[in-house]
Amino acid sequence: MLKYETKHGNIFVKMALYYFNEDEIYERLNELNEVEADVLNSLPIKAALH
Repeated sequence: MLKYETKHGNIFVKMALYYFNEDEIYERLNELNEVEADVLNSLPIKAALH
């Protein structure tokens, strides 16, 4: 699954680069990665299917 999700993310980043400054894009992606990490770290560990 990760392989396919990575492709989607790369497509969105490439599209954003047409419209926004590269530094802004990567700064925002870093912010979102930190938020996502906080969310994932706060979740209880349990068996689940995607």
